[in-house]
Amino acid sequence: MNTQNELLKNALGNIASREFPEGTTLLRGQPSGSARMISQWKRHPALAIALALIALATVAFCFFKLFFDPGLIGVRNAGLGTNPNSSAAPTLLPPTPTSGLAEVPPTMLDQSQTRQGVTINLEWIALNNTGLVAGFRISGLQEGQTIGIPEAGFENVEAQDFRGRILQLYSGEVLTGEFTSLQVVNDPRAKNGVDLNLQIPLTDAQGNVIDTFVFPLENIPANSTSPRAGQFSRADKIDNVMVRLDWAKLSPDMTQLKFCYTLPKDAEPLNKSDIRIQSGYPAEQHTQGTAADELLPAPGEDGMACTIAQFNRNFVDEDTPVLVTIDRIGEMTRTWTLLVEPTGRGPFSEISAATPTPRPTPDSQGASTLNANLIWAYADKQRIALEMKFDGWQDSFMVQSFSGKDAQGSAIEGYAMPYREDDPSDYLLQLSYVPGMLNDDGTVSMQLDVPVYDSSQPDLPLASFRFDLNDLQVYPEISREINQSVTANGITMQLVGIRYTPSFSTIILCYNKPPNVGSNGDWWPGHKQMTLTIGEIKTTFDSGFFLTDSDPRYSGKPSQPSDLPSIPDGRCIELGFPVGNLASENAQTATLVIPQLEVSQPEVIPQEDIDAANALLQEQGIQVEQHVFFSGSGGGGGGPSIIQKPAGMSDETALEKLYQALGYQYAGPWVLTFELPAE
Repeated sequence: MNTQNELLKNALGNIASREFPEGTTLLRGQPSGSARMISQWKRHPALAIALALIALATVAFCFFKLFFDPGLIGVRNAGLGTNPNSSAAPTLLPPTPTSGLAEVPPTMLDQSQTRQGVTINLEWIALNNTGLVAGFRISGLQEGQTIGIPEAGFENVEAQDFRGRILQLYSGEVLTGEFTSLQVVNDPRAKNGVDLNLQIPLTDAQGNVIDTFVFPLENIPANSTSPRAGQFSRADKIDNVMVRLDWAKLSPDMTQLKFCYTLPKDAEPLNKSDIRIQSGYPAEQHTQGTAADELLPAPGEDGMACTIAQFNRNFVDEDTPVLVTIDRIGEMTRTWTLLVEPTGRGPFSEISAATPTPRPTPDSQGASTLNANLIWAYADKQRIALEMKFDGWQDSFMVQSFSGKDAQGSAIEGYAMPYREDDPSDYLLQLSYVPGMLNDDGTVSMQLDVPVYDSSQPDLPLASFRFDLNDLQVYPEISREINQSVTANGITMQLVGIRYTPSFSTIILCYNKPPNVGSNGDWWPGHKQMTLTIGEIKTTFDSGFFLTDSDPRYSGKPSQPSDLPSIPDGRCIELGFPVGNLASENAQTATLVIPQLEVSQPEVIPQEDIDAANALLQEQGIQVEQHVFFSGSGGGGGGPSIIQKPAGMSDETALEKLYQALGYQYAGPWVLTFELPAE
């Protein structure tokens, strides 16, 4: 990736974390029952597209230019706004190195027990609300003896069942072990200290328990942040066939993993060649893995068959994730993928504690010749945009965000994006308009601080530029009643009205909903191909807010128009588009096109619905299956996967046909053409 592309990637990543709430997804579908399917989206359509490209190492700068905001481009090209003709020299910031994050160490214990001639010294334990990590050393093991998988029992707090356990045994002068139990401790009583029993079994080579060490622990703090706890793929489910990983044991001599899995009726159990292991993440390389050397018996659980797969390989000293794949269960040939990422080494007495190494800070003097020029400013009652051009720019420099205050003293903040493909020193700054910004004369004034960063260290600015922007004209927002309706496929769309500025438009739309899919009545216009054209400028959907619904399960926007129509089994919404009326002195024709309605998709599509859709799609040569995974931390995800489609058909087209077969789409189209009169 070249410097400019890397710069864009970093900028988009930082903006993504700031502009989109945690958990927001760019993928199709929202949880069933979502009251406002798309209300969280900001008015940044370019970001929604560009963020999906961040994962591509070669993201092209021209893509951003291609998908940029047509409303702001329109007002810029039309000459709206003003040139503040303002420049600023940098305020250089000191090159303070970034220190490591403060970590809360584990609780030191130094408890010792001897059983059957074997001594275990429990040195430390790290406990927090996601689980625990315990460190111990072992001496006196005889030939054929080993340490089994420990368990933790909580006494004074409630803890969820474990969702994965990892035992790591390290060779050395004295054998050391780390045990990780991923189980959520979400009990407010934990803040006062946790009482628990840690049980460590001594077993023979076949896993039979010889004896058990029991360590009663009291008043353990539940706020440790080190060592870094390992990660664990709890389960992987394809259609109705699930593979669950219960524990992993990594030692110098071998690696063992306990699986439980759905075994179809009359199917043969897993054999050694079905299970493969390798170090690293890439599931697509699983054919390079090593097959299991032995499968040890384990009793079935929860209606599933279980086994312990043993690999005569040392992964514990490689300090790398372990990837396990299962390629066949019964007659079903797929790839179930599970990942174990070991826990970081804890503070054993013979290991010196790791000291965070400060990252070198780029010398801020490199920005001493940099100047910033504010060359365009625009404001309407939807948003404010500024164009800033830098002299003395370097390829590694970047602007991510800015802050300041308005004339009333209220804090403001916004984000910045590269503006021109051929000039990386040109940035567009944006922030939302807030009514409280408005001065008595209908203008806005603000003081802005714009920091410049180096892409090698994007959390510490090199320099900052201050601008005073005074008496910027604010273009008004105009409201029009439309009250136009069109009916297609039994659904009537009523365009109640429109609010527009020169750069942005908000449509108020009401409609009766199609029949529910199950209990889900959360029908929205399909935003993928929905467009609004005003004059010669056409743009796609940008944002949406839910207003009212006849179904009391869906609560609307607190402030809403008082004259919305009441529609049986219907709803009213707002739709935002980044296009406005640039030529308000002349009448303009506007056209809203809604190709289809879509119901919000559940997190996991019921298997019976997948089966019914496959029956409908069979004649078209399309078949899908549901792929769901669960992590040890309690999260998970998944969705449909295409396993058969006609030659030349894209996955996107096949998925669209699946959603149609599932009843998640309701075809239109609805086309509403209306006039915006001259002002």
